[in-house]
Amino acid sequence: MKKLNLLVLLLTSSLLYGQVGPTHFEFFDYAKKMENWKPLKNGAKLAEIKEYSLLSNSFEEGLKADTTIEIDGQKTELLISAKSESFTSGNSIITKKFSHTTGDLLETNTIKWDEMGKVVKILNEYADSGMAMYNEYNAIAYDDKNRFASAIKATCETCDPSPIKFTYRDDGDIDKVTMGLMGMGTLEITATEKPGMVFFEQKLQFIQDDSNPMIKIMAESAKNEINTFQRETKGDNYHYTYFSNKNSEQKLAPFLKEIRDKSFNLLETEKLGDGKTEINIKYTYNQRGGVSKIETLQNGEPIIYENTYDEAGRPLIQYMPDGSKSIYKYDEKGNWTSLYNYSDPNTLNTITLRKVSY
Repeated sequence: MKKLNLLVLLLTSSLLYGQVGPTHFEFFDYAKKMENWKPLKNGAKLAEIKEYSLLSNSFEEGLKADTTIEIDGQKTELLISAKSESFTSGNSIITKKFSHTTGDLLETNTIKWDEMGKVVKILNEYADSGMAMYNEYNAIAYDDKNRFASAIKATCETCDPSPIKFTYRDDGDIDKVTMGLMGMGTLEITATEKPGMVFFEQKLQFIQDDSNPMIKIMAESAKNEINTFQRETKGDNYHYTYFSNKNSEQKLAPFLKEIRDKSFNLLETEKLGDGKTEINIKYTYNQRGGVSKIETLQNGEPIIYENTYDEAGRPLIQYMPDGSKSIYKYDEKGNWTSLYNYSDPNTLNTITLRKVSY
C-alpha cells in the first residue's frame, strides 16, 4: 500500500471524527526520538541488513525457508522479507532499501544531525519516479535556546514546502504554532492567557479548490468544528486537556488529556469517550531519558511493561503501550546486530539481522 504523508493521514482521520489532537507534539516527539536513534556508532562504516518473517506465520503453502536460526534452543525457519544497507557520510546516515527478490533499489533515506546532535534533515526518496509524490523532505531548525523553532515538509528539496513555525511564551510553553497543510491550507494554534491557565485554540483554514476532493471533504468536516485545549501548570509539569465538538451548537467535550514535563516529554495520556476514561497510559523515564516503564489501564485491567537497558544505556527489551516489544542484541562495539520484533509479549513476528563493518 502506498504510504500517505503522516500529517495528512492524522488530520484527515481526526477531522472525520470531529477531533484534532495534539498534532504539534508529533514533531517534538519525532525529533527527540531521532536525536537518540543513530544506527551506526563507534566507527561503524556500513551495515548490511536483512529482515525476516517466520515461515510458520506464512499462509502460503510450499514455501522453503531462506535461512534457519536457533531461538531459545529451537531451530526457527525464516523467510526473507526486506534487504537494506546503512552507511555514514559526514554527519549523515544514509539507508538504501532493496527488493529482496530482484535486488533493485526501492528507496533511500537520509538523516542528518548538526554538531549538537540535533536532527536537521530527514529525506526519503523512492527510486520509482511514479512514487515521487510520496517522497518526503524535512528540514528542521532550532532557536537560540536549542528549542524546536521551525521545519519545512515537502516531497523534494525544490518543491513547494509545508512550513511549520513555533514561538514560545516566557514560561517556556508554546505560544503559537502555524502549520502548512501541503498547499491545501493552514492549521494555526494560538494561546490566550486566562486566570490560572492558558487556553489554546486550533483553527483550520483551507484554500478554495472544488476540483480537489480531499480539500472539499476536509473543509466541509471542519466547517462547524471547534477544537481547543487548555494547559494548567502543576508543579514541574504541564497538564493539557483537549476539547472538541462536531457541531458549534453543542457543548465542548474533552476527548484527551496529557501530562508532559517542561521539556515536553510525555508522562501520561488519557483517552476519553463520553466523559469516561477509555485508556490511560503512564510513562516513567530513567536518568538517561529512556522510557523505563509503561503502565496501561484499559477496561479496568492494569498492565505494566518494564523496559530494560544495558550498562551503557542501550535498549535491550523495549515495549510499546499495545504490548508489542523489541529485543536487541549488540556486538562488542555497541552496534546492534539482531532485532526481534514481537506483535505481543509472546508472539515473535519478525527478525532483523545486521552485519556491521568497521
